[in-house]
Amino acid sequence: MTNKIRQVNLPEDYETISTLLSLNESLFGREKISVEALIKEDENIPVKDRTSFNDQGMLTGFCRERLVAVSNEDKVIGFASGWRTPFAEPGGLASKLIVHPDFRKRGVGSQLLIELEAWGKEKGASFLLGEVPDHELESNSFSSRRGYQTERHLYQSTLDITTFNADAFDSVLEEVKLSGIHFEDARSVNDVQLHTEIFNLFKKTLWDNPAMTEDDIPEEEEWKEIVSDFPEGMILAKKDGKYIGMTILIPREGNKEWFNDYTGVDRDYRRMHVALSLKLTAIQLAQSFKIEKMRTDNDSLNVPMLAINKKLGYQVSPGGHYRVRKKIK
Repeated sequence: MTNKIRQVNLPEDYETISTLLSLNESLFGREKISVEALIKEDENIPVKDRTSFNDQGMLTGFCRERLVAVSNEDKVIGFASGWRTPFAEPGGLASKLIVHPDFRKRGVGSQLLIELEAWGKEKGASFLLGEVPDHELESNSFSSRRGYQTERHLYQSTLDITTFNADAFDSVLEEVKLSGIHFEDARSVNDVQLHTEIFNLFKKTLWDNPAMTEDDIPEEEEWKEIVSDFPEGMILAKKDGKYIGMTILIPREGNKEWFNDYTGVDRDYRRMHVALSLKLTAIQLAQSFKIEKMRTDNDSLNVPMLAINKKLGYQVSPGGHYRVRKKIK
């Protein structure tokens, strides 16, 4: 089947793009994407591309392309997008490819990908990045056949708080406290410290997670919201008057589950069980709130944190994805 590949026509294509994107997001366990959300996103994104090249000849700046596949019956049956933000890895373009389930295995995805890669080469990009659900064998096979290589596995894991034996880790917490490290939460920190010293610690330790980018650093207002929503859920490690680590908890409304959103420790204080102790303190807090489950993100390349989560008893949850990469230059 030969389909027409064209750039998106807006606002006419918004409805179909919303449907296709929502189908895709459901594979990752994410919320649907509404037409209103797409319109709002477009209002905040520059219309014109602004790209350049760094001293190493790698693509930098901002650019975006959106394509649709149209059937002989003039029905939009597939969507592809490629983009980069100013802070993304030089040379790279993020990408997304979706084909309606009724039209798969008919060459639609290949047509879209060929056009998207051609656009990327024209822009001077060196590689494309994408996400593939780990449980979608067909999608994984498709990306592999077209030259994409798995870069990392991103997934969540869950800890049963109701059966967690905190006593088994008493010696760890005792050893850490004897070393002069103590724990407190954000309620004991003044606003100036929260938005300077603590925020700087967060940004500093963020880079120890291999999957993080500049885009993951929250804006000042977003940071204030994180702190103010649940200050007792921001647990801080402190030694000799200096904050050296943190873990952040986010309650899930309407259920007995919390999300351990972030854990980071200053590199000068590694191998002192600070990260493990922060997570243990978070679990103790969850138990005091009668929480039943704790969930957290995992990155296959973040070996130290994987080891801590395994030691605590976290179990892999379904619904992860592979981050894949393909060289195009």
